[in-house]
Amino acid sequence: MARNIRFPAVAISRNNAFSVVTELEGSCNALGWRKGYFDDLSYFDSSGTLWPVIRANISRRITFIDRVLNRRFEVSLQLGEPQENSSELAKQLICELIDSDGDGLYSQFVSHAELKELIKKTKSPKELIRVAETLGAS
Repeated sequence: MARNIRFPAVAISRNNAFSVVTELEGSCNALGWRKGYFDDLSYFDSSGTLWPVIRANISRRITFIDRVLNRRFEVSLQLGEPQENSSELAKQLICELIDSDGDGLYSQFVSHAELKELIKKTKSPKELIRVAETLGAS
């Protein structure tokens, strides 16, 4: 039986950011591609399953002009084996992103410690997604 991601989900890019999404990301800009947004990207879905992205392909080669204009490209994603019951891992990954927030993106109104406490005390995947939606990058 084929399984699918249950949306909404939290897209967690371990080197960049997290955000709540309602579908798989189908595009990116040149800067996001170059900075490795899709490297080590996972989706934590509403059922508590973590879906790793094992391959991301862009629709065409990025040119110098594309980089200068920061154009968007279609992206196709290949998902790996889902990891069920991954709430604790998702919490850990989100807290690591909050800790590495050098620009203050997540701590404009409350401290990193308070944000992490909000994440850690969630009791269900849906609650974690709801809290992440109020905190994540948009």
